[in-house]
Amino acid sequence: MGKKKTATPKKGLILTEEILRARLTPITNFESVTPAAAEILAVEGHKYTGRDDLDWDSLEWLKNISNEVAVKLGGSPEARRSLVVDGLNSLSDEAAEGLSKFKGEYISLNGLTKLSDAAAESLSKHKGYLHLKGLTKLSDAAAESLSKYKGKLGLRDLTEITNTSLARKLASQVGVYGGRFDVDLHLLTALSDAAAEALCKFKGEVTLGSSDLDCRDLKLSDVALKSLSTVQGGLDLAGLRELSDVAAEDLSNHEGEDLRLNGLTKLSDAAAEALAKYKSGLFLNGIESLSDAAAETLAGRKKKVELKGLNELSVQGALSFSKNKLLVVSDQIAKRIVDAVKNHAKTSSTLTSKDQSKIRKLITSEDGDTLDFACNLLASLNASEGDWLKLFPKSRIQKLLSNWEEPKIWNVLATAMKPHARLYEELKLQAEKRASTYSTNDDVRQRYRDFLNDLIKVANNDVIALLSFATGKAISTLKRYRKSGWKDYGF
Repeated sequence: MGKKKTATPKKGLILTEEILRARLTPITNFESVTPAAAEILAVEGHKYTGRDDLDWDSLEWLKNISNEVAVKLGGSPEARRSLVVDGLNSLSDEAAEGLSKFKGEYISLNGLTKLSDAAAESLSKHKGYLHLKGLTKLSDAAAESLSKYKGKLGLRDLTEITNTSLARKLASQVGVYGGRFDVDLHLLTALSDAAAEALCKFKGEVTLGSSDLDCRDLKLSDVALKSLSTVQGGLDLAGLRELSDVAAEDLSNHEGEDLRLNGLTKLSDAAAEALAKYKSGLFLNGIESLSDAAAETLAGRKKKVELKGLNELSVQGALSFSKNKLLVVSDQIAKRIVDAVKNHAKTSSTLTSKDQSKIRKLITSEDGDTLDFACNLLASLNASEGDWLKLFPKSRIQKLLSNWEEPKIWNVLATAMKPHARLYEELKLQAEKRASTYSTNDDVRQRYRDFLNDLIKVANNDVIALLSFATGKAISTLKRYRKSGWKDYGF
């Protein structure tokens, strides 16, 4: 005879002590528990760690708990490491009081969508971690209570913060190993000026709102934005849809790692001019179009700019962008830039085809002295930028920089191309790619090092500047290498 099958209980049934001890039915089929069963889970849960149906740290399957059950779970004499009851979407004041007695590291109640003032006050007495990531709103009284929580507080889904004490609490939190928690409030839509001033004391990364169009806009006053500009870490204002010229000027003074404004879809010329002064990475991936003036301003930045959402760019704008290889755009816009440069080279070329052909032969010889002669000849003929672009396409620059026998080529190119912005940007890009070359072959690495030693000894100041961009090494360091030789196996 076959074994008698155990009937699967219907969802919603109560887990009793008898069922739990029998271990015949997965406890995830239940949604509530009796006080006696809760006491077993609280005290002896570790005995069930070998069973797939029971994670003793997680009680996510619980959809509701009585006040008495909360007392049992919170009052375990053998404190569990964590109490995860994310399945609860509501909690009585008495149950909150019971859970607050929990002596483990953290309590997770991420399923709660609302919390009474009394429950907030009770939970604030727990010490450790308190996760309430499902809450979107808090009364001022509840916020004030939670601001006094002695441990780490998770309130990721809040849509508004007006309580200054709570903002100060979030700004002061320290991570497990002494580092800072990131302040990630991706659903935030409103932040008072006073709360912004308190939050700006945070030294890690701050994320406010979401660039997702399904999320509500983040409303921040110019006063709040000025305060946030002083955040010491990265600043991500993804939910911001509008930016005044005054606020753009303030944000340009931000001294953190990056400034992300991916929720913006448009940018005034004045705002672009202000943000162009920002000294770190600038992310504007929601911008759909730019005026020629704004494009030229952003192209003049010395640091990275991301504009991956850009789908409209004039020929003039494309030519401006071609002067800065640190601009990150979509493939569509990148192709438009390449096409604009090619057309510019064609229409602005002044040398005859015969002259271009003669000079091209000199260039392809890959001899340093011959290349120097060719570049001087171009200069004496007053060759236009279009001529230079036609004679030095990307593939030719790549090949010239890959010549390990002629370090003089670098001197010639760095000096000759410097006056031609678009060409020089391509040279910088190819030099950077050359700098990232790496081989596991010892012979190749040694040959590479020998070349670098030869190069640095004859490098002029233009090459030093080029190598500084390509390698990230300080110019002063590279100048010291002229005497001591290259200190690394590669760039």
